[in-house]
Amino acid sequence: MKDNFISPYIGKEYRNATEVLSMGLESIFEPQNGHVKRYLGNGDYEMAKITDDKEYLNLIIGIILKG
Repeated sequence: MKDNFISPYIGKEYRNATEVLSMGLESIFEPQNGHVKRYLGNGDYEMAKITDDKEYLNLIIGIILKG
């Protein structure tokens, strides 16, 4: 699925699931490394944190608060 998430993996779809929530929770509770946004070549990667995408951050916090 083409999307604008901070990491392409967040948009990964399975038959009855996606990575949206699990990656969002990981981004909030284990933020130290961030997520690979894209490969730059020569073993270098551009990293992104959930705070780089306020809409995604608000979605995950909203899901947590709604419980």
